[in-house]
Amino acid sequence: MSFATRLLAALGLLFGACVAQAAIIDTSAQWNGSSGISPFGHTNTATYGQTFVAPETASYLDSWTFFLNDMTAGAPVDFSMYVMAWDSNTTRATGDILFASDQVSTTNNGGQDGYEAFTFATGGLVLDASASYVAFISTSEWTAQQTGTAYVASLGAKDGYKDGGFFWLNNGTRTSYWTERMWRSSSDYGDLVFTAQFSAFAAVPEPGVLGLFLIGLLALLGVRRRINA
Repeated sequence: MSFATRLLAALGLLFGACVAQAAIIDTSAQWNGSSGISPFGHTNTATYGQTFVAPETASYLDSWTFFLNDMTAGAPVDFSMYVMAWDSNTTRATGDILFASDQVSTTNNGGQDGYEAFTFATGGLVLDASASYVAFISTSEWTAQQTGTAYVASLGAKDGYKDGGFFWLNNGTRTSYWTERMWRSSSDYGDLVFTAQFSAFAAVPEPGVLGLFLIGLLALLGVRRRINA
């Protein structure tokens, strides 16, 4: 096999692996499409979360989806989604915020349109496959806009995900309580309905990066030809 062929084969394996190695945790297939927990909102329970462990073969979190159904027409729920490390012994978040989304709002007219999917691109967040984390939604930073309450989709009493569970915190506007206070849980509620997508690499290289790599490859081939000439 020639030098060029070997390099191109290696390149194909590299980028093929970036695309192929992925994992999904999805509890939505176990959901009846209507069960949920409420009320989620600033004046009620401000924070709803799901603990999880990243797959060993794909520990970069690319996206997370929660499902919400608002309860009052004209009164959206404003919230953000976060990811933090989780201390299973004290049942609380720990360390710094690893990911925080922009503000989003429910838009489904007081539940008339059913549950609404909210997908958050987490950008290949690097996680430790041996550690626990919590992905959660909270109204705590958006109290000026907060007006409504909502249901958050859940599996009822079903334990649909063995490596984590549903936790909540009545913390109002106090974001420091995420790490300072014990979060609550109950087997009556099972897991939240969510979809989490992971990959084995931080990101598939951008086209521009691939172009630069190919330019470098061609340059190396040119040097090799001159040496062999």
